[in-house]
Amino acid sequence: MKEQIVIIGAGLGGCCLAAGLFKQFKVTVVELSDGQPLLRDRVLDVACPAVTYPNIESGFGGTTKAWHNALMEINRNVFEKKWPFSKDTITPYYEKAYSILSGTNREHILKFVEKLRQNLINMGFPKLLLTQGMFIPKSRVNPWEKLALKNKVKTINGEVVELIPNKAGSIKEIKILKKGGGYMNLSADYFVLAAGGLSSPLLLKKLRCSLPLECLNHAGIHYEDHPVAIVAEVKLDQPLYKFWNYPIKTKEGNANVRIPFSFDFKGLNISFQLRPSHHLRLAKPRSKIIGVLNDLRNFPLNPINYWRLITQIDDILEILSFKFGLRLPTSKYSILMVAEQTPSSYCAIWKEDDSSTINRRWEIDEDYIETINQSIQSFLKILKPKIKETYLFSEWFKEVYSSSHHSGTARLSVSPKNGVCDINGQVHGISNLFVCDGSIIPGSGFVNTGLTIVALAMRMADFISSLSVSKCNEN
Repeated sequence: MKEQIVIIGAGLGGCCLAAGLFKQFKVTVVELSDGQPLLRDRVLDVACPAVTYPNIESGFGGTTKAWHNALMEINRNVFEKKWPFSKDTITPYYEKAYSILSGTNREHILKFVEKLRQNLINMGFPKLLLTQGMFIPKSRVNPWEKLALKNKVKTINGEVVELIPNKAGSIKEIKILKKGGGYMNLSADYFVLAAGGLSSPLLLKKLRCSLPLECLNHAGIHYEDHPVAIVAEVKLDQPLYKFWNYPIKTKEGNANVRIPFSFDFKGLNISFQLRPSHHLRLAKPRSKIIGVLNDLRNFPLNPINYWRLITQIDDILEILSFKFGLRLPTSKYSILMVAEQTPSSYCAIWKEDDSSTINRRWEIDEDYIETINQSIQSFLKILKPKIKETYLFSEWFKEVYSSSHHSGTARLSVSPKNGVCDINGQVHGISNLFVCDGSIIPGSGFVNTGLTIVALAMRMADFISSLSVSKCNEN
């Protein structure tokens, strides 16, 4: 008889974990879906009002329904500084993650990244800045649909409101508020929190009241996200348009690779992406990252978005380049900064009593702003031989946004003194409770976390499967 596993959340981590376990386990996925109020509207920023909306998503597929995510691997030096294991441990699972999300394999992608890198070097751009490639699929991939999970796992529409332990310290059952109203309890052999970096830590914080483990003191704190802002506009000595969206062929159609300029500055991984800017000075240089592209993807029938598009020339350039392969010659570029954030216990996630509101305290201080300003100057100095004109946005920090890459709130650690989960994503001291989403990532540099979440899910599937096999052998 198959053992039972309950996965709480059907985002990237939950879907990919379910796909790796359904043959061996009886899998139940509990998903909030479109319960009211919508999860995306529950988040309250209590510090820096820098929200990329939707900052959190529910439903089968999670944030893949809302964002067109770039696939990037976390830099090796970030693993060395912040992770409890080396990048080599997870590289085989990056291979599997690329296959699920990209329509091609890692080797094929890296080959095109290297080709683009050489082209940029030949144009005179410094090799030391070209360390990290990103792959952008032609179309968004919803893992729930891509992995055809609907008929492979059992689903329950509702919100998990409590993890209930037994006297031995394991999780006995969970309490679910059902979509139609009323509560139900559900027991299983294993439980996995995959509700995301803003939701999973809330259940862990609540569990601490009945199970006061040392590791649970870290639940919800050390929250990290990537500050992102347009910091300058430059005119280069030659058009870069040919290499803005570098085409790559996959089984699912053409896609693109890009290489942001990046380096380590005072211990922070910082990247600068050059994005096509205005051909003619029809408006002031664009200083805000928020455009109309994502709204067009999510709400294609809203005519207002098409009117907005007419007034946003940069977005038109990106659509022509990305969607149709038309790369109009331009030497003007906005510089988009995406940076690593230093974790602190001050940045945190929590709820007040039984409120449905998720409080998020995400903030960058004056010292951090000064460090970023210094990094901008350093970057422009390195790139100076290629730049003809520069327009700095000295108050970029007033238009800074968070990237919705919620990390660190149930971080991996060797010891319960430093984090919530061990190297396998298992909550320290609880034999049948795991976490499988962005909250366990202890550091991501400046990189989008989606690919890593999938890799961790595939790795966890192997580990949980091995536990079950060992249990069977003992019996």
